[in-house]
Amino acid sequence: MLTDTPLWDLRADVLVCHEAPSCHRYGFGALDDLAAAMRVSLVVHGHHHTDHDGAIAGGKIRVMGVGLAGVRAFDGTIIRKGQRSTGRPVLTCAAWEPKVEKPKR
Repeated sequence: MLTDTPLWDLRADVLVCHEAPSCHRYGFGALDDLAAAMRVSLVVHGHHHTDHDGAIAGGKIRVMGVGLAGVRAFDGTIIRKGQRSTGRPVLTCAAWEPKVEKPKR
């Protein structure tokens, strides 16, 4: 659905974006503000090609970075690890413990 309503005035459960919020060392605080304004509980992003878990807004909003060609479930389970998941570290932020699903044989 297309709308002229600014993103700041919309509500969502999940914000999916290319760029990372501020808990990534190269992320942007403007995305923290947008996520808080939209009242999301989860931000999912790519761009930096590393799997990582963190939080913003004092730990109230969960953040999942998806690695290059990676696949993750909403609960944090890594279904397919990103190809460059040993990349640059993220800033210290509230930690989330993802579950890693073992491949089925």
